[in-house]
Amino acid sequence: MISELQNSFPNLDLIEADFVKLDLHSLSLNFPIKVIGNIPFNLTGDILFKLVEDKDIISEAVFILPHDIAKRIVAKKMTKEYGILTIIFNYFAHPKIIQKVSQNVFLPRPNINAAIVHFDFRNREVIDVRKDLFIKVVKASFGNRRKTLNNSLRNSIFKDYDFSNLELTLSKRAEELDIQDFITLTKYIQTQQCLKKMK
Repeated sequence: MISELQNSFPNLDLIEADFVKLDLHSLSLNFPIKVIGNIPFNLTGDILFKLVEDKDIISEAVFILPHDIAKRIVAKKMTKEYGILTIIFNYFAHPKIIQKVSQNVFLPRPNINAAIVHFDFRNREVIDVRKDLFIKVVKASFGNRRKTLNNSLRNSIFKDYDFSNLELTLSKRAEELDIQDFITLTKYIQTQQCLKKMK
C-alpha cells in the first residue's frame, strides 16, 4: 500500500510505522492534529488509549470502530454497556456516534457491524487530576463489576487506602457513579498519596 500511495500521491508525506508505537510529538506537524482512520478492529483498545496518551496534541479523531465498542463508549449510566470505556472517553473527550456501518460494505465481510465515531478532545479534562491515576481508579472501580465499590477497591492497588472520609458512599457499584463521582474519588486518592509521601 505504501508504494502504491507514493506512486499515486508523490507530494504526500507518508510515514510507514506502527501507530501505537509512533511518537507523535516527534513528527514535524502543526499541532494540534486530527486523526482519521479505518483501524484494525483487534487493535481498537490500543489505538484508543494511544489517543488519550497523546491528547495534548490531538484536537479531534474520527474512527470506524466495532459497533459494540462504540455503544460502550457513549453508553448511559446503569446500562449494561456503561463501564470503563464510557467513563474514560467521556472524561478525556466528547465522543459521538456519527452513523452505523453495515458489515456488508466491507471486503472481506467481518462478522460484526461497525460505527463511525467522532472524538473531540478539546477542553474536557480536569486540570488538577492526574491522567494516569484517573484511568487506574476507573479500572479498579470496575474490577469487580457486580460488587460494591468498597469490594472492588479493596481488591485493587488501592486496597491499603483509608476511605473513611470519602464523600462518596462505597456501598454503590461502579456502574451507579457518574464522571464527577470518579473525579471526586481520584482527587481523594491523589490527596491520600500526597499524605503518604509526607510521612
